[in-house]
Amino acid sequence: MLSNILRNYKRPNDKIKALKEEGVIESVKRGLYIPGKAIGASRPENGLLANHLYGPSYLSADTALSHYGLIPERVYSTISMTSKASRDFRMPLGLFTYLHLPLPYYAYGLNSVLLGRDQRAIVASPEKALVACAR
Repeated sequence: MLSNILRNYKRPNDKIKALKEEGVIESVKRGLYIPGKAIGASRPENGLLANHLYGPSYLSADTALSHYGLIPERVYSTISMTSKASRDFRMPLGLFTYLHLPLPYYAYGLNSVLLGRDQRAIVASPEKALVACAR
């Protein structure tokens, strides 16, 4: 959506920089932005961000089990599975951990889950998330 807004600018990076300085947008990573504090919009859920931060990916393991209410512990990292290489992102929004899963096992047992108002994320089924914890 931001790319549509910036289409008419000769130097879109200057506009992005200005929007960031005004607090209209915040950068999550290069090319991925969320609403800034200046506009008062609700922030995306970490699960939704995790799906877009490093993809393809889906929420799994402790994060998914916590979402389904199957574990009592608080989860401090947003854990996802990906078909890409494993990777961690430490940022002000939290810790995002991505674990590699080979393609034959990646694509089944996934649900589109409502996280918050108008926010959906791809999450492993409870059974698949439990298996991911046993890895």
